[in-house]
Amino acid sequence: MTVRGLRLVSLCLATLLCCHASHTELRLQVPEEQPPGSVLGSLAQALGLTPRELRDRGFRLLPPPPPGHGAAASSSPRLLVRLREATGELVSLGRLDREALCPAAAAQVAPPPPPSSLSAGAAAAAAAVGGPAAAAVAAGGGGEPAACSVALDAVLERPRRSAVRVVLDILDVNDNAPRFEPRLRRDDDDGDDDGDGDGGGEEEEEGCARVAVSESARPGTRFALPAAHDADAGPNARLRYALNASDAFYLRVSRGDDDDDDDGDDGGDGGDGDGGGGFPELVLRRPLDREREAEHRLRLTATDGGSPARVGVCGVVVRVLDANDNAPAFERPHYHVEVREGAPPGTEVARVRAVDPDEGTNGRVAYALSRHAGERARRLFSVEPLSGAVRLAAPLDRERRAVEELYVEARDMGPDGVAAHCKVTVAVLDDNDNAPEIFVSAPNDGGGAGAAGAAGAAGAAGAAGAPSSPDVAVVTVGESRPPGSFVAFVRVADGDAGDNGRVECFLRGAGPFALRPSFENGFALVTSDALDRERAGRHGVTVVARDAGRPPLASSKEIVVIVADENDNAPRFGAPSYRASLSENNAANAPILAVSARDPDDGENGRVSYSIGAGEAGGLPAAALVSVDERSGEVRALRPFDHERLQALSFEVVARDHGAPALSATATVAVDVLDRNDNAPAVSKPRLRRGNATVYALWSTPAEAQLVRIQAVDEDPGDNGKLAFRLLRGNDGGLFRLDGDTGELATTRDFAEGDRASHELLLEVRDHGKPSLSSLATIHVVLTDIIPARHHRDGDDGDDGDGDGGGLFMGLPLILIVALAAVCSVLLITMVAVAVVCKRENKEIRTYNCRAAETTYCRKPEKNGGGGGDAGRGLPSSSEPGGNGAPPPDVMLGLGARASLERLSRLLAETSTAAGGRGGGSQADIAREHAWMADETESLPACYPALGGAARGAMRTFRCWDEATSAAAAAAAAGAAVARYCSPVRETRC
Repeated sequence: MTVRGLRLVSLCLATLLCCHASHTELRLQVPEEQPPGSVLGSLAQALGLTPRELRDRGFRLLPPPPPGHGAAASSSPRLLVRLREATGELVSLGRLDREALCPAAAAQVAPPPPPSSLSAGAAAAAAAVGGPAAAAVAAGGGGEPAACSVALDAVLERPRRSAVRVVLDILDVNDNAPRFEPRLRRDDDDGDDDGDGDGGGEEEEEGCARVAVSESARPGTRFALPAAHDADAGPNARLRYALNASDAFYLRVSRGDDDDDDDGDDGGDGGDGDGGGGFPELVLRRPLDREREAEHRLRLTATDGGSPARVGVCGVVVRVLDANDNAPAFERPHYHVEVREGAPPGTEVARVRAVDPDEGTNGRVAYALSRHAGERARRLFSVEPLSGAVRLAAPLDRERRAVEELYVEARDMGPDGVAAHCKVTVAVLDDNDNAPEIFVSAPNDGGGAGAAGAAGAAGAAGAAGAPSSPDVAVVTVGESRPPGSFVAFVRVADGDAGDNGRVECFLRGAGPFALRPSFENGFALVTSDALDRERAGRHGVTVVARDAGRPPLASSKEIVVIVADENDNAPRFGAPSYRASLSENNAANAPILAVSARDPDDGENGRVSYSIGAGEAGGLPAAALVSVDERSGEVRALRPFDHERLQALSFEVVARDHGAPALSATATVAVDVLDRNDNAPAVSKPRLRRGNATVYALWSTPAEAQLVRIQAVDEDPGDNGKLAFRLLRGNDGGLFRLDGDTGELATTRDFAEGDRASHELLLEVRDHGKPSLSSLATIHVVLTDIIPARHHRDGDDGDDGDGDGGGLFMGLPLILIVALAAVCSVLLITMVAVAVVCKRENKEIRTYNCRAAETTYCRKPEKNGGGGGDAGRGLPSSSEPGGNGAPPPDVMLGLGARASLERLSRLLAETSTAAGGRGGGSQADIAREHAWMADETESLPACYPALGGAARGAMRTFRCWDEATSAAAAAAAAGAAVARYCSPVRETRC
């Protein structure tokens, strides 16, 4: 049968449920000598699953177990098989050689040669030259072959991890030809015969066997030939012997211990002998004549029972000699004895005895181990030459071989000594000399993300899936495994027999683990409680195995269970929130603080990275303002901060591990931007032009009268924005007083005639910061009889009637502004009515130039005016006669209307400025608005320019106000008054 034909051998798959419901055993019969890549069987079909279901359920082969004990099962780490996941088939990776996998099974096939008897003539001829006797030796028995099995452990992960054992029964194929071993050495008494017979025939046939036959030997005398051995089993090892045609010899094959079983051809020319196995013997057909033919060359063949059959060839050289005619004969052809395996060397095992009827030296017998005895028998046993006592030469081991066989040879001492053989079978009785052996194998469980084991256990975890070391087995299991999960296979083996080989197994220091019976002498290590790597990253468990011998022997093996980490813990910050402060005007990338989060998981699951989360300030996201180092957690500012724009910011920092899936935690970080004294004060009122401002004061201004309130702005808060005012120079005469807190500039006495008309005061405004900042301003105080209109237009009137020197109504409520506007409107209408009445009474005055009248009557009052009343305000005294410088009534009315209109103009200007500030504008914006209004009025006629500019500014500002109607009415009334009393100059756009 060819190897290709063996592939068609049907595979027998049977599913056997073992002692535990979660374990299954499959048996697969596989012919040997299949090439790599051969399909050995379908495991998916055997388990009743489809290949996809087999993959989904996580079927895995575990490393092969250690070699088994006894002849029933064997395994080898050199066995190469793998699972083809796509089809669920078991595929070979290398050549399966039954003889290499199970040498013990192959060794049990060859039966021993039986004893044989020789005729007296043959014994005498053999004794004459000392050559080998012609005893028949059988080389193949063809009995039932010993089993050769290989056990593989596997595991099904889902839905619940269970164990599967796959047993491969290796079937024999006819891959070995018969071999004639051992070869018979030449045993001649004369040295010049050593080279005879070496010159002809095939080289491989010469020297296989040399037979010396006495010429006096009678027909029918038998001579032993070397038996062939076939390493195969069963019919493949059943041998048939044949001898080439010879007129002097024929072949006889002896079976077993029966010397009378003769299946050979003793009379014909065929020369074939077919014993169906046994021991070939060369039988003399006719008497030999050495003088005619001193040597015969024969060809012995052994053909096995395989298909196709294989043939072994042995060249036999027969030398014709004179020899003894009687061979020794044993009392029994087969001896059966027993000995304990603990017997020491030198112990007598058996005593054999053979008798030779010849007399003298031809009848004296010497014993020795047969040439057919193997190397093992020669190493374990010795035979005393004279007594025939068989003794131990080395200790026996029942666990390696329970039965030992040897062959003893008895040879007479005649010149042609002929040998006889007997078989000695030694049964080795068991002693409890072997402690149980423990073997651990397990899948390499990586936990969740391909994760590694605990810190420092990377090497141990990597070896967890391999066969365990002699001292410590290291396995890994994921910490998320529920109770009852499979961890490892534990297999115990005891080479002893009976109670000496019956083993019990238990755990010592079990912890969260338990041992459950599985297969025969097999156990499953499972979890009995939940595992937590953060509490215990590794567990030490000791497996103890103890046999039932007397005394019992025990062994133990430590199993280190590494709990593989899984990402079951989120990072945790040291505090839920952090607060820090940073001074403004910081450098870019300036450190603020460091946050820290800890993750108790291991490896990538415990490595934490930081990032900026939610939050914004000043209209920008937090990530545009700050950054965090992803490793150290240090938070830094990306840009300089300005306290005046950003007083504080709050954002989240996210800590995220690198597990799969990743877990995260957040912490809130609040940063206060601290103020620095980085803004110098700036004078906002009166409005400066190149650091200078002009304040007009009437000569009639009384003492302690407020001329102007100096207002300054410092954008810094707190003490950095708290201001102090002082005069540096220009107040040599002490005419003025400046309040250091409020900035009010007031007179200390009444103005006198000798006082200068203009005073230049250098003003310093300084904040309370450290270091403090300051700014300077020059205030020009001009003493005059009439406040210029330009001064009113700029909002810097020094009239003491309003109490603030013409300051801005920044803090007045809207209702007060509207009330004042209404009062001024009523006053304006009243003044217009009075002017109309006065005009009717003085009809002779047709035209009037208001600027000329003002030039005439608006002069510095005389000393006798007392500086009070109307004279103090630049108006002519009412006590003066009309013909001696007193103005006409129209002029008086016009001057009164002018004062009222000026007050209205100032009120509208202040209201307009307040409205401009209502939209959130700064002091600089208000100053720019005033400047724009002043420039706009430059294009109006000369009559009351401040009134027109203020009216238009108010109208533009009040377009969206409900008070716009009142402002329009006031502006219209002012325009009517101007049209009437300022002829011929008309301000039509009022």
